Amino acid sequence: MKPTRDYDATLVDLLERILDKGIVLHADIIIHVAGIPLLGLSLKACIAGMETMLRYGIWNDWDEAQRAYAIEETEKNKLILNLNEKVFLKTFVSILKNNCPYENWKSGFLCITSNELIVSQNNSKNVILRCFLSDVNIFNVTKKKDEGSLEMDVMDFSLVSGGSFLLRSRDMLKIKSVLENRINSIA
Repeated sequence: MKPTRDYDATLVDLLERILDKGIVLHADIIIHVAGIPLLGLSLKACIAGMETMLRYGIWNDWDEAQRAYAIEETEKNKLILNLNEKVFLKTFVSILKNNCPYENWKSGFLCITSNELIVSQNNSKNVILRCFLSDVNIFNVTKKKDEGSLEMDVMDFSLVSGGSFLLRSRDMLKIKSVLENRINSIA
């Protein structure tokens, strides 16, 4: 068998091969001075993609611990809904509370359920706004200018309790449609 060389191989090909197949290095180094061993180094290294390492059982314990921790954190921070609540729409939005002392847009996830409108950060217990759909007095889509003088569509909400807030999202028409359906079904 003669060695061959592929001249079309690139650094990307090399990295892909290393991540896919992996490299295992076992090295023992002993440093002698005047025939006396002073320092010994035993090196065992593996360079590969995580999938390859897990496939060969190198980091199974680490992977199981990481996955368990991620599941635990997700469950701990999950948005808690009322009993028998059904989620009708979940989408990314920005919200501006008009009664906020410092007006700035906050990003979060809008969740329209059977009875509530909830905006939370990172889909978690950190709730920016929570109100009952029956508390929504008026909502309509208007055009507003942002800080850069760009015109954008925002949804302006007025609540029975007197509060108000603005929402903006790429799914504005979908939000409006689901809200109208939910509010009409409650009324």
